[in-house]
Amino acid sequence: MDKSKEYIKMCESSLEIQEIQEFKPIISKDLSDGCSESLNDTIWFHGDCNTNNPIQIWLPRQDQLQDMAGGGISLSLIKKFDEWFFTHPDSAGFLDYSMEQLWLAFVMQKKYGKIWNGNDWEKDNG
Repeated sequence: MDKSKEYIKMCESSLEIQEIQEFKPIISKDLSDGCSESLNDTIWFHGDCNTNNPIQIWLPRQDQLQDMAGGGISLSLIKKFDEWFFTHPDSAGFLDYSMEQLWLAFVMQKKYGKIWNGNDWEKDNG
């Protein structure tokens, strides 16, 4: 499970994805940059657990992103993902991405028409 600063930033900026989940974390554990909590294996990130209003960000797992992309993993979904990856103009820049980051980028472009510019999601004008 990707808990990198980059993935947290990508998830926090993906408002469409964040609206899907209800925030009901129950189990806390420390991370180097804050803390996280989980409910049924879903990871949440809190920027600072010591505040009254911690930041709550859903970090979807790869299987959850695959469900969003096509209702579960299938050969046809893998083929679409593969085609997207190898024909995407920025695919060379994807080499340092985790699988969660790649699947999030795939979902955001295919479902919401947005691409990651390194700082935020923007409309795909291509």
